[in-house]
Amino acid sequence: MFRKFLPISIMFIQVAVTFAVLFVVYMVFAVLDGGEADMIHMAGLLFIQPILAVIYSAATIFACYLVGLPIRLNATVNNWWRSRPLIPVIGVVTGIMLLLLSFHGDLSETVTVTLDAEEVTKQIPNITLILTGWFFVAFFSLHFFPRRAKAV
Repeated sequence: MFRKFLPISIMFIQVAVTFAVLFVVYMVFAVLDGGEADMIHMAGLLFIQPILAVIYSAATIFACYLVGLPIRLNATVNNWWRSRPLIPVIGVVTGIMLLLLSFHGDLSETVTVTLDAEEVTKQIPNITLILTGWFFVAFFSLHFFPRRAKAV
């Protein structure tokens, strides 16, 4: 029974950890996007942004799970992937670095937005780096498998 329960518990832990990481990343970006500290922005940050974080995180996990099905279903690919646990670690670190790099002044983007019927120029992080980092973090944290214990 333990052998049947272990893969399900590992998958549950992978999904939960990935969801938590993506939720935190989304909320950090939502806070940093900020705006004025008025009641409307605070309500959006407390009520709307967490709902969007859940939706985007769940959709990303679903997409990354589908893309990673060969890792889970093909025994040869699964054994190869599990024997190289450094690949997911490097992938997550790379994703986090891309997310941080998106804020770099030379890589950020300038957009014009309308706030209160007034056009304002705003610096935003690089969208391409954010999306790439987001999916790197999601895919590689979702497909990190702990090493199997060696039989004694």
